[in-house]
Amino acid sequence: MISAEHWPLALPIDTYVGQLWRKHRKRFMQNLDRTTIPPSIRERFAGMTLHLLVLTEPYCEDSTQLVPVVWRLAQEVDGLELRLLRQSEQPELAVRFLADAGHPAIPVFILLDDQLDELGALVERPPRVTAEMIAETRRFQDAHPDLRGIRRSYDRMPEETRAVVKQHIAGWRDTQHELWTCCLLDDLAAIAENRTTKASLLQVGERLTEYTP
Repeated sequence: MISAEHWPLALPIDTYVGQLWRKHRKRFMQNLDRTTIPPSIRERFAGMTLHLLVLTEPYCEDSTQLVPVVWRLAQEVDGLELRLLRQSEQPELAVRFLADAGHPAIPVFILLDDQLDELGALVERPPRVTAEMIAETRRFQDAHPDLRGIRRSYDRMPEETRAVVKQHIAGWRDTQHELWTCCLLDDLAAIAENRTTKASLLQVGERLTEYTP
């Protein structure tokens, strides 16, 4: 399968982080330091041999927050190997995982078994996280009707309003790290346990398109 073919090309996490610009690496390491893996998650992965291939880009806020979570998981779970690919350098793989707007999504977490057979993939972020982001963005819109164009989709907002929304979501995102960690790890464990079908995982439900800062 195409994911297996790309595995040898992927970078170990230490190598990837070492290539990041200083500002991206600093934020990446901060999120790693504050990530705690629940014992129940370690138990669910215990005894498995798995490979986790992540499509990512350093500028992606979801990647900066979520990839350190799976790095911590790989540090604490024997039998789980993590490697990363720059999405922009692997178009033939990236095109398999499209956002609702039609462009390749990032990050993408592709879980492979010990034979490099694909078990499933989590695209962009857990659906529960996306739902929370939508709700928070709408709450902010309701609380700030004075902002010009606040009811428009994010990409159609005036630049000054878009900057305010982006700043708010960035701060709010920081407060959600523990919850997002649990959601991501729970969904990845479900793939590993084969409790969710591949087809349903590739269609991760409602993703944030109009509202994503």
